[in-house]
Amino acid sequence: MSRKLDHYVFAGKLNDAVDPAAKILLFREIRGYYLKPDYIWGDPLNQGVLDYQSCSTPELLLKRLQELGVSHIWINPGLKIYQPQSGYYHPGIIALMDSFLNRHAKLVLKLEGGELHQILFKGHAAR
Repeated sequence: MSRKLDHYVFAGKLNDAVDPAAKILLFREIRGYYLKPDYIWGDPLNQGVLDYQSCSTPELLLKRLQELGVSHIWINPGLKIYQPQSGYYHPGIIALMDSFLNRHAKLVLKLEGGELHQILFKGHAAR
């Protein structure tokens, strides 16, 4: 049986692209169950790992992600249930992440199912 869901294919490509010791932040995506590396949700409500209000600048977000050991971010902008909306992934959180990615990350994979960005920490690249 062939698995054809967007996240299954993307997770396989992600697994091939990163070191198994990597740690992935899922942003606008929660389906990390096919990933080999460890992952955490970037969901602003459910796990509460990231307090986006206290990480109000890209630099504060970088510091928090480094504290958490996050090396990569999987963003799935096409997943309809996680489109920008007030009270959840509101436009301010989306703008913060966009600014963060522009300053502190590089795109390493993009296809149906999302984008994978590697975080670039000062002095060394992420794992």
